[in-house]
Amino acid sequence: MVAWGLLSASCATGSEVAPVRAALTSSTIRVEPAEVASGPVLVKLENMSAVVHSVVLLRTDAPYDKIALDPTDPDDLTKKGMIARVEVPGQQTAELKMILPRGRYVVLCGHVDHYQWGMRAPLLVR
Repeated sequence: MVAWGLLSASCATGSEVAPVRAALTSSTIRVEPAEVASGPVLVKLENMSAVVHSVVLLRTDAPYDKIALDPTDPDDLTKKGMIARVEVPGQQTAELKMILPRGRYVVLCGHVDHYQWGMRAPLLVR
């Protein structure tokens, strides 16, 4: 499963793609490296749990562990700066390939309970 974000076709411009690995468990997300250069980025999502995760990439200045999610508002994540979202079934992988400008991002599970349990990690694009 592949989800495309901002101007993915621009990745063919000769810029080196920055690889990021996001390991998902039933209650955590671990992102490595946590800092990459701006430009083309490929986030490889590896769901090591049996649970489906709705992985979201947000651009935000809010601390990654202080984002207040509203489960009653279906547009809540969009309002908070969502750039991409992909469903990753249990024991499956997916990719997010996009052009990211400098900024602070959060990789999180869009299921409110999962986010509250700790499924969130910062990603700094410099």
